[in-house]
Amino acid sequence: MRRSHPNAVRPPATTLIAALTALLFVVLAHAPTPAAADTPDTPDTPGTPAADATIDFARDVRPILQRRCVSCHGPMKQKGGLRLDERQYAVAGTDSGSVIVGGDVGTNEIYRRVTADAPKERMPQKADPLPDDERETLRRWVEQGSPWPDATSNAELAERAGWWDHTTQTLRHWYHTAVGYIRPYLFVIVAGLGVVVLVERGRKLKQADHRWTRGRGGWLFRMCAARRPSHYAVGLLLLTCAILVDYARDKTIEADRLALERDGLTGKQTVWNVFGDPPIPFRPLQPAALERVYYRGNDERDPELFNGGYYRTATFHVDVCDAQMNTLHYGDVPAPGELYIRLNIERAPLTTPHLFTDMTISRVWLSDGLMTSDRRTPSHAIVDLQTIEPLQRWSAHFPIGPAPGKATAMQGVVYLYVGRRDNDPPTGVLRHGIRYDLAFDDTGRVLPKSDLWMGSLLVWQKLVVVPPGKLPMTEWFSDKPIPEIVGHNTDDPVLLGLPEHLGKNVPARNGPADHTPNSAEPQGPPQSDK
Repeated sequence: MRRSHPNAVRPPATTLIAALTALLFVVLAHAPTPAAADTPDTPDTPGTPAADATIDFARDVRPILQRRCVSCHGPMKQKGGLRLDERQYAVAGTDSGSVIVGGDVGTNEIYRRVTADAPKERMPQKADPLPDDERETLRRWVEQGSPWPDATSNAELAERAGWWDHTTQTLRHWYHTAVGYIRPYLFVIVAGLGVVVLVERGRKLKQADHRWTRGRGGWLFRMCAARRPSHYAVGLLLLTCAILVDYARDKTIEADRLALERDGLTGKQTVWNVFGDPPIPFRPLQPAALERVYYRGNDERDPELFNGGYYRTATFHVDVCDAQMNTLHYGDVPAPGELYIRLNIERAPLTTPHLFTDMTISRVWLSDGLMTSDRRTPSHAIVDLQTIEPLQRWSAHFPIGPAPGKATAMQGVVYLYVGRRDNDPPTGVLRHGIRYDLAFDDTGRVLPKSDLWMGSLLVWQKLVVVPPGKLPMTEWFSDKPIPEIVGHNTDDPVLLGLPEHLGKNVPARNGPADHTPNSAEPQGPPQSDK
């Protein structure tokens, strides 16, 4: 058997271990984070498409959304009411009704946010701005009409990409997954490699009978000399077991979450498991009534705002009226014809008018059907708000059926949405509900047990400590009076929260609010879309 010469030069173990350590640092330092890793069914983009090429959503745009957006706007979290993992959710837009799918580079909210200069507006927040090539891809996608096909299956993506691309994409996903689970143990790995280097160095010194090995610390060098390869194997096995246990735990948690989501019992609160299906707003602890008043509070909190931001922005009046627009009271016999739920909204004194422009009001509408991105039921009518006084008062009359003229009951819920009315079908964010429960006697008179109330259908995920004298977020819409602004309030758009609500249409200080003049006050209920 051929043997190596005893004087042959061989790289010491410490050199090899140091090289492996440096390689590990390079790999982990340049590897994307787990959140940046694409899902297996999301093709990665090799770079910016050619200038004359058509943008392919699955190939070019979806990977950007997965890397940069879905962590805050995905199935587990929807900041601002926005979800960008599927088309059906994205078309609903944000809570403020901003355009996500469609529009141009001047109105598309995704492009505006990723190219914004102000740190508070730019997305993704608390992260570096998007590279120029990704912003260019999004710009061209918006210019081409923001095409977003329906969900594509893994098989269709694999067929489109080819078996080689699909295989490399799967391997890339496995690589990112492995890096994601190894990264938290990086300190342990580096420390372990450092221990190995020291042990190997101590073993060499002991074999050379170095003078350091004969002092009080000689027992350390004897331990180094007694090491066996099996000792390293045991350490590597323990580390591998820890990583596998972590991986199994995460998979178990994910499986439980998916099972709860499948059964409609997700741990995350939704409008469906808080208010029911169909959702019904909580009834206030007040006597039954057919006419109620509610108050909308300001969202922002800052010492420079009036009363620290705790002030009224709008007053809501809701009642039941007959075909002659007379408010119904107990014992009344409604005039023959349609009955309506009437909603009047009035801007509070000294509240900024920029939150009540025609563009903003045009995104508010009523319907008795569920018209959200993830739930849809038939709707008998869709009614828009009509301007009574520009920038000040608006009204909507929602038909609920003809006056019965006999003993009967009428029940239902009318929902207030904020969203895109021009979508087909219209899709919006569910904000409030108006519950009516009417009863009539044999002569058609309204019985005293009839009731009407309105409530917020927003669901909050965060626990907030409410300062003394303030209202919690769940009571920004309340039947309890909220103070009006007295004297002066700031006109700073940022403090007033205008960038969040208006996007790029934020006015300058003291800038006028645009509106379309409308001097003709409606004399009856507006026509609804049936």
